[in-house]
Amino acid sequence: MNWTTSTVTPNTALTDATTSQALKSALASVASPTNVATANPTQATAQSDNRTALVRVGQLETLAVTPWSDGIFSGTKRSQSFYLSASDAQAKMNKLLANTGWQSAFLIMAMADSETQLLEALQQINTALPMPEAAAAIRRAQALADHEKTKRFSPGEQVKNSDKKAAATIANDQTIAAQNIAVTDAIATDQEPTAILANFIQRRTARLQEIAEALNATGGEITYTMKISGNIKTAFDGITPPNEQAPLACVFAIGGTTDQMAALYEVTGL
Repeated sequence: MNWTTSTVTPNTALTDATTSQALKSALASVASPTNVATANPTQATAQSDNRTALVRVGQLETLAVTPWSDGIFSGTKRSQSFYLSASDAQAKMNKLLANTGWQSAFLIMAMADSETQLLEALQQINTALPMPEAAAAIRRAQALADHEKTKRFSPGEQVKNSDKKAAATIANDQTIAAQNIAVTDAIATDQEPTAILANFIQRRTARLQEIAEALNATGGEITYTMKISGNIKTAFDGITPPNEQAPLACVFAIGGTTDQMAALYEVTGL
C-alpha cells in the first residue's frame, strides 16, 4: 500500500443529459391532485427501492493535519512561516486514525516547498474533491502567501467579552402568544396544496440543472492519495511519504464504515 495518483470522476448518471431530461419529464407528468389525500397517479410506477441511495453515504467524518494546526511556527516578526514535513504529517495522521473507529478511509496528501506552492496543491485537491477542511487550509495558505508578498502588518485588537446574556424567560408568555397568532395567521393565508406542489416541481426541475452544472465543475486528478481499510490503527506503518523532507505538508482523511466509503467511491469514481 503506497501513495498513488487518483482521478475524481463524478458518476456519469448524475450529470447525464438523458437521465436529467427523463427526470424533468417525470416531474412534468406529475398531476397535482385536487385532494392531497389521494395518491398521485404515478405512484404505482415509482421504484421506491431506489431511494436508498439518498442515505447510502450517510455522515462521513473527516480529519486534517496541517502546518498551522500541527506544525512548528518558525517565523519571526517579519515572517509568518510554519514547518511540517511530510513524514511528521503522516505520523500525526496515523495517531489520529488510531482513535477514529473507522472501517475504511480515503487519504489525501499535499506537499510543497512554499506557501504559494502549497496553495496551488490545495486548490487542485479542493477542485477535484471539495471538502471543508481543504477550503479552510486554502484560506490559511492564501493568507500566508499574500503575507510573504506584501509584508503588511496590522496592530492586534483586544478581544472584548460581551455583557449580553441570553434571557429567554423575559416576556416568555407574551412571546409564545404572539407566535401562536402568527402561525395561525400563516395557516389561514397559506397557499393551496396544489399550488405548493406545482411550485415545488418547478423548483426541483431547475435544481436538476444546477446539480449537473455543479458536478461538471468538479473532478480532476489528485496526486497523492491512499485507500486504507481493515486495521486503521497501523495504516501508515512501513509506508514512506512521497517526499520525506518537504517542509510543508497537509494530510486529509475521509472515513466511515465500509459501506459508506464504497458509496463515496461509487459517486466520485475513485
